[in-house]
This record gives sequence, structure tokens and C-alpha cells, in this order.
Amino acid sequence: MFDPEEPFWPQIESQELHPTVRFYVHSLNWIDFIVDRAVDCPKAEWNDAIASGVEFACTVAWHWWETNNVTPEWKNDEHVWGGHAVAIRAASLSVLSELYPEDEWLYEAITYHGQWLLEHFDGYWNHGLSQALALMIIGGRLSNEEMLETGAKRAVACLEVMIDEEGAINEQAPEYSNYIERLRSTAVDALEMFDAPGVEKLKAKQRPLEEFIAHSLTRREPLWR
Repeated sequence: MFDPEEPFWPQIESQELHPTVRFYVHSLNWIDFIVDRAVDCPKAEWNDAIASGVEFACTVAWHWWETNNVTPEWKNDEHVWGGHAVAIRAASLSVLSELYPEDEWLYEAITYHGQWLLEHFDGYWNHGLSQALALMIIGGRLSNEEMLETGAKRAVACLEVMIDEEGAINEQAPEYSNYIERLRSTAVDALEMFDAPGVEKLKAKQRPLEEFIAHSLTRREPLWR
């Protein structure tokens, strides 16, 4: 049971959660459904549920950042500062900043995540692509050309490696191809939004990838009965 009067994150850590659950909680991805709803709605039209939800999301994120600053052991914890967790959390904090553009702690947190992503890149697979997209988001939010350009270049390079000329992906499981297609589409949208080069290269990947999905994931009747 959680005590609302006590700090949030020490209570989370005391739960000894499954690593996957702990990763998800620390990624802050779970606040997105609250924040996205508020971003999509003019503030004058917020009801009590949206207003209280946004306040809760901001408080949780602020407590996470404050706890991180006094918890050095988190820095070597892959479920907190592993590349995928950083990418997801960076994007969530960036969107939250649209609601709180004047909060200095949030600017500090986003800048730190952006610098981390500049210096760390997990390579040409879905985690590296997620990092590249998050770096683009932060670069756009902070008007930081280095972050934006680096993120865009990495995103294009990732997808050029991840999807070959026949549409086959470099992940072990073919089932990942639907996820990769969603990431490809997101990358195209991001490149177009920031007027970054590489859009046509990534658009050209769509058809062969869709054909790969149809071929590898469509169930077929056996040749014998």
C-alpha cells in the first residue's frame, strides 16, 4: 500500500518489483496518457480529472528527478539509466514540458537527458532508433541544432540498416516487423516536422517492409494434410 503523504519513489523501490515493471515505472511512459490528454485539450476546457491528473504526473516526474539527484546508484542501473529507459523518459518529459514551459527543474532534466543521448547510442536496432527519435524530440523542444541533427542522422542510419532492400528486418523475431513499421512511420513524421533530410529514403522502406510483414507473418495452410 502507498502512503500519499510519503515520498513516491522510495516506496516504489521498496516494493521489489519485477525488473520489467520497474523499468516501465522508471521510464515514466505511464504518465503519457494523462499528459497527452491535457496537451490535446485547451486548458480552459480541462475538467477536474485532467487538472488533477496533470498535477499528479508533474509531481511524480519532479520527485523522480529530485530522487535521481540524490541516488547515485541509479546511474549504473540498466532499468533506470539504460538506453531504452532514457529514450522513453526523455520523450515523456519533453511532452510534459509543453504544459510546464517555465519549470526550471524540467528544463534541467530534459537538457540532461538530451546530453546523455548525445553521448550514448545503442546502435542500429529498435532501442537505438528510439534513442534517436527521443534526441530529435528534445532537440526540437530545446531548439538545439546539434541534438536535432544528430538524432535525425541516427534515425535514418538506423532504419537503413534495420530494413534491407527486401524489407527483411535485422531483429531476431519477425513479429517485431510491425513495431519497426510503426517506428519507421514515426521517424518519417519527425523528419518532416523538423524539415530534416532522409524522408524519401525512409518512405521507400515502407512497401518492401509491408511485403515482408505479409510474407513472414501471414498464416498459410500446410502443403500436406
